[in-house]
Amino acid sequence: MLRILGAFWLGLVFSAALAQEAPAKGEFRQAPALLARYADVPVTLRSPFFAEARARSYDPGREAAGFTTQAEMEAFIAALGNAANLGIGSLGRSLEGRNIPYLLFTAEGARSLEEAARNQPADRPVVWLIGQHHGNEPAGGEAMLALAKDLASGGELAELTRGLTIVIVPRSNPDGAAAFTRDTAAKADPNRDHLLLTLPETRVLQMAAATLPPDLVIDAHEFTVGGRWLAKFEALHATDFVYMRATHPLVPARATALADQLFLPAIEAAAASAGLTAYVYQTSPNARPEDKTVATGGNAAGIARNAFGLMGAVSILLETRGVGIGTQGFQRRVATHYLAAIGALRAAAADPARLRRAVAEGRQEAARSHADLVVAHRVPVVQGFVPLVDPVTAAPRPTAVPFIDARHIEPTVVRPRPAGYWLADGEATAPVREALARRGIRSCILTMPATVSGAEAFTVTARRQVDRRAINPEGGVSTKSERDAAPVTLPAGSSYVPVEQPLVGLVVASLDPDAAGGFVSAGLFPGEVGSRLPLLRLPAGAGAIDCPAKPN
Repeated sequence: MLRILGAFWLGLVFSAALAQEAPAKGEFRQAPALLARYADVPVTLRSPFFAEARARSYDPGREAAGFTTQAEMEAFIAALGNAANLGIGSLGRSLEGRNIPYLLFTAEGARSLEEAARNQPADRPVVWLIGQHHGNEPAGGEAMLALAKDLASGGELAELTRGLTIVIVPRSNPDGAAAFTRDTAAKADPNRDHLLLTLPETRVLQMAAATLPPDLVIDAHEFTVGGRWLAKFEALHATDFVYMRATHPLVPARATALADQLFLPAIEAAAASAGLTAYVYQTSPNARPEDKTVATGGNAAGIARNAFGLMGAVSILLETRGVGIGTQGFQRRVATHYLAAIGALRAAAADPARLRRAVAEGRQEAARSHADLVVAHRVPVVQGFVPLVDPVTAAPRPTAVPFIDARHIEPTVVRPRPAGYWLADGEATAPVREALARRGIRSCILTMPATVSGAEAFTVTARRQVDRRAINPEGGVSTKSERDAAPVTLPAGSSYVPVEQPLVGLVVASLDPDAAGGFVSAGLFPGEVGSRLPLLRLPAGAGAIDCPAKPN
């Protein structure tokens, strides 16, 4: 009889998990043993959702399923405004016109990102904490509000603002939060758009980050508890949270080392202090039930953690077990993000010079390096395991799986570092030049013609659809290169983007035609099959081009 009841319960959970892939039918109820396993933890959270007077209910058919609304969030932030160490501002507006607020904590009480940037001490790190990239992942944003309350209220946590500049963006996708969907109102995934910047939400976030560049970024998400785990393994993912640093091959090695050696251990230890469990980020990359392969996420430059890593920052993704279960375990999920963020902040504040120095030196080394560039790569499949739990009994079920670990790559295209990239003037390259400018990438407009040798031109050979939602996008626009034998004269008014700059990783990931998910493969450059792109790759020693240090 017990086996029959167990099978019946599993059937209910399994059916709901299949439905959760569709946003309108997303949530399902966990078994009592799971609710007991993932019970509340002894952490006080002072945020709108946990206010005593607030009525909360679980109703998947209602907007945002009872989570903190935009109005509640903005009122909560406004009420913190008298704190001496706090400045409140807006990054901009979403597609549907919702405000994207930020909270800025500094020892001096700077009131804007621009003011903080002007007065930023050389030895003080800048930390960005970002919540709710995906609208149906509310725990991270709620944790950011709870953290902001404590930072603004004095006491031990407020002391962190003496040695750190902290920027909190609690809800970077307010339209998705209002509709309780992963995407923005444009039906696009904002966490794939941090290179192309086609969405207003990612544009304003990256422009703000260019104004006050981060040394450390924590990007707070949630992962699907059942979904493909149930469909493929008849089990649920077990850990309270998963983590991953930036993995694009052009991320400075110093930032990678600091993430692995200092910040990830500190985050894991902070969560473990409350009995919370952690493991490396894992996802099932496709819906085919027979494919048991598990991946650690992608290396694509358009993913936020990779885009910030390409800026030279220590960039870390944190995800709690939350998508698909409504408000179940919400206190534990929010507390996990809260404790993890505090762990990261304390690690930064304990030795701020170490973080600031590592990031600055990494950016300088990237700008000065003459090493070859990894332009394309593959990620090999190795043997690994995924920590799962039984959906009825909550018993551990660790399972061996083929494992795609994005931290370990095999280069497939490596080439000598070019001097830079040339862009033709005119409407054809306007979206490209605008995207580069938003990121603070240095470029210059030629005031007079310049003659160069050995320039590589690119002819379009195919224009295929590319899945911008993929963690490692493939396809798109393909080209073949041809080196001009004769010198080429670059006309006045055209643009030059030098590689010798701290944002070299973003330059190459954006402009190199072989870069997966870059501007060429994604189709930002116009051109039919057989036509030449308005882009040249200029080799080292191609010729002298005067490009001032100030970006256009």
